[in-house]
This record gives sequence, C-alpha cells and structure tokens, in this order.
Amino acid sequence: MRILVVSSSWPTPHAPYNGVFVRDHCQMMAAAGHEVHVVAPRVFREGALCDNEQGIDVERFRYPSGQRLLAEYAKVPRTRMVVYVASGVMSTRRAIRRFQPDIVIAHWLVPTGLVASMAVLHEDVPLITIVHGGDVARSGAGLVRMAAGRAVRGADELVCVSEVLRQRVVEDLGAGAAHTHVAPMGVDLTLFRPSDRDGARRSLGVPLDADVIGFVGNISREKGVLDLLDALSGVLIRRPNVVLMLAGKGPLSDSIGELAASRGLPEGRVVVLGPVAHENLPEFLAAIDVLTLPSYAEGLPVSLMEGAAVGVPIVATDVGAVRGIIEADPNSVLIAPNDIDGLQAGLVSVLEAERAPRFSRIAEASTMDRRTHMDYVLSLARSLTSDDRN
Repeated sequence: MRILVVSSSWPTPHAPYNGVFVRDHCQMMAAAGHEVHVVAPRVFREGALCDNEQGIDVERFRYPSGQRLLAEYAKVPRTRMVVYVASGVMSTRRAIRRFQPDIVIAHWLVPTGLVASMAVLHEDVPLITIVHGGDVARSGAGLVRMAAGRAVRGADELVCVSEVLRQRVVEDLGAGAAHTHVAPMGVDLTLFRPSDRDGARRSLGVPLDADVIGFVGNISREKGVLDLLDALSGVLIRRPNVVLMLAGKGPLSDSIGELAASRGLPEGRVVVLGPVAHENLPEFLAAIDVLTLPSYAEGLPVSLMEGAAVGVPIVATDVGAVRGIIEADPNSVLIAPNDIDGLQAGLVSVLEAERAPRFSRIAEASTMDRRTHMDYVLSLARSLTSDDRN
C-alpha cells in the first residue's frame, strides 16, 4: 500500500523524543513493504522542509511555532493554531494529489485529525485517525471540542489506544461505535526489557545508594509536576537520599530550580535531564527506583508501558488506561489525581519496600507489543481499500 501519515509529532535533532512511536510505526510499515510518506509540522527554523529517513519521505509545513512544540504551550494561541491547521491542510492535500496514497493515517485527533479530515474532503482516499488520549483530554469545550467533533466525523475509522478512551470518544464526541476500535500502541519489547540497575547507574554516574524517582514526559502542570515537587518535600523526611530526575521538556523546564527552592528542596535534589533519546531511555529506566506519572489526564501513556516492560515499580494517577498497565503489579501504586499526600505515601512505600528482582510485566502480553498495533491498523486499512497498488 501507499500510506500517507499525518502527525503533529515527529523526531528532530532538537526534539529527538517527539513522536518516536509514530516514526517507529512508519519504519515498520516501510520494512513490511509499504510505501510511506509523512506530513508533519516544522517546529524549528533549522529543520529541513523535506527529508528522507530510512526510505521514508518526510515533508514539513511551516507555521509560527515560536520554536516550541505544541505540547510545550500551556495554551496554544488561537491565531497560531489557525495558521497551523490551514498550512497543514494545504500541505496534506498537495501530498495526497502528488503521492496518490491508498490510505491516509492521522495521529492525534486534534490537531492533525482535524487537518487530515479537511484535507481528504473531495479526495478519493479513506482516512484512519489514531486517538492517543491527550488530544481527547483537551477537548472538553469550546473550539477544541468543535475541532475534535469535526475530526471524528471526518474519519472513516477511529483507532483508540485503550477501551477507556474508546468509550469517551463514542459517548462524549459522538463517534460511531461500529467504526471506533481499540488497539494499544505498544512498545518495542526488544529494546525495553529488564537490565542491571547498578550497571545502569554506573554508566549514568548515578550514586548506587541514592533513592531515585524518575519522570519521563512533558514537564508541565498538567502532568502533575508541581504535585510531584510538593510531595518530594515529605519524601525527603523519610528518605533523605532521594533524588528526582526529570527526563523531558515542557513549560516548567526553565523554572524547575526556582520552583524546587520555593518548596525548600535542597539544591541537587531535582535534576532536569532534558530530552532523553529514545534509545537511551531503557538505561534511564533501569537506573531509577520508581517511575512516577502524577498526571491529571492520560490516554495510554507509552512511558509507563516502557517502564512496565523494564520492570521498574510505578506510582501513577488512576486516569485514562493507567490502571490496566500497573494494577497487576504488587510493587506499583495507583493514586487519585491531585492527591499530594497519596503521591508522597506511594513513593515512600515503594522506596521503603524490599527491592524485588525486576521482570517485564508486559512481555507476555502480545497486545502491548508495538507490532500488534501496526498489524491491526494495516488490517483496517486493507478493509477500506482494494489495495490495487500493493
């Protein structure tokens, strides 16, 4: 098949972590013999407008990004988003007419699901939109909800990464149940697997006797980072060797030091690593004692699935499909959103527990393998097209 992928996220040298799962799926589809073309936004001025990555043509459309990813904005300015959508629609439509795809696959309901749904209007090509969760969490009201509704109506099929998300898309956004499916994104189980904690610490220069709390993701209020800083003050009383390591970037990245100091946290107790390359994440996860994600809203967070694959205990909020990732693990803890006392207690309980041997908690779950997701989407694509070009 000729597959056109439209995504708001794609890795770049400035943001190597951004959309790694989208790139990996595109590379797997290309390796399976499909011709893949990608349309994504150009976030950084230095980025190329056209590129080829391992046989995949990537073209990027311009918009006034402010040199920041959309996820790094607490609220994206309306004018910026209007230009994003308009530019994305024009670029996607040109790509459709030039590339002549059999199928268009859009990642994220908003904004690229909207972009793709508008681009395929009057074009003889079906659209599958993959709904990841954060896009639905932001679609509560106003223009964003209208955009989400338009994206839902414009897709031939919707693929949600969890059953919880599917129910919300059907009940809240009016998606047709028969055309709304579930296929978890999955992780690369050849890359994310248990490994030696002490060896990883020596490699990264992390003290062997430190209690290390790890966080992977967008460093923002919505991800519960402020709650995490508040909870850390209490954790320090019980575990004086504790260190919080934040892997990622976001609206709060530059102010973490000031925010930590205002809470009385000693210097060096909170470390911002910045973006960590995807291939280096397994070593980071192996080195920490507990992975936390006190987020207010999620779909199926890939970072927690990767942590589960490595075998690290998890403390996370019971939102989206998080429960399904960690509920079977006796060493992990679910807490309520915005529950600082619960977050503190959960972190302390994991750090004080006897360290258990690590084993992958999803290695036997085929639905959590990234290839399962790809196979499902491709099967759905074949049902929508005669696939004469394959």
